Amino acid sequence: MSTPQQLAVVADFLNTLDLRSYVRHGRRHHGGDALITPGDLTRWLVEHHLINHRSRAHLNDLELGQELREALRVAMRLRAGDGVPGPDLFEVNGALERLPLRVACDSDGTPGLVPEADGVPGALALVAAAAVRAQWSGSWARLKECAAEDCRWVFYDSSRNGGGRWCSMEACGNRDKIRTYRARQAA
Repeated sequence: MSTPQQLAVVADFLNTLDLRSYVRHGRRHHGGDALITPGDLTRWLVEHHLINHRSRAHLNDLELGQELREALRVAMRLRAGDGVPGPDLFEVNGALERLPLRVACDSDGTPGLVPEADGVPGALALVAAAAVRAQWSGSWARLKECAAEDCRWVFYDSSRNGGGRWCSMEACGNRDKIRTYRARQAA
């Protein structure tokens, strides 16, 4: 099962903050933030066909994008039971309230979320709307943060029962199982 297209954009957006810091095959992976400047945000949105190449992000757009990214990551942790509902929920809702979104019906009468602005703010609103549509379809629950403390990559859990924990069984899952095995042997 592949990642639904609407959720792939959300996962890609969340992974612009790469928290991975593991060692694999003797090489350390250093994560980083792909959205450091307004130009970085512009490039990402153009590459994902959310804005045209003439649109430009500004500093306030970058701040909104980073805030949205963190809010969606917190929302995933809350859904998984890994967050503090009070303050974390306040942070998530504060970020979402800043987005230019409204509810409107399309031509067949189906209600949906529609950006109220063009350009970068409207594109960021589309990312949030994709997360909401994923919730409506039931696929939001399959978007997860890797359980490996040294990874935290966002992935789509395509396992049959939706119980996947790692972005990669070969990498993160294997490292976790080796750590668990060594801890048992040491005890």
